[in-house]
Amino acid sequence: MRIKVMVAAFVVAALLAVAGCDAAASEVIIDDQDDGGSVRLGIGQVLVVRLPANPTTGFTWTAAETPAFLERLGEPEFSPESDALGAGGIQEFRYAASEPGEGSLELEYARSWEDVPAEDEYTVTVTVK
Repeated sequence: MRIKVMVAAFVVAALLAVAGCDAAASEVIIDDQDDGGSVRLGIGQVLVVRLPANPTTGFTWTAAETPAFLERLGEPEFSPESDALGAGGIQEFRYAASEPGEGSLELEYARSWEDVPAEDEYTVTVTVK
């Protein structure tokens, strides 16, 4: 009986470990260091883009161009780096790779109400196989 319990516990632990690996592998995280680069995804993987931002200044990142094979998951989220008033932090976008393709994901850092060129731009070539 003890051996059966030990084997069952081992199998459950192994399955949880494998499931955890699959969950981690299903997300590909890129940041400002990847600007101008490229990223490869498999169908069903999630692309997470994390860029420095400070919305208290009025500036936010917005998608200027999104390939048709990337489906945005929810709204962009902002995480401040501290509790200080006006603190900057990280703005995060999430996209699901829905079908094969290759294209550019382009984001712009600007104030939505100003009719001037973007303060900053971010571009990454995305390939989904």
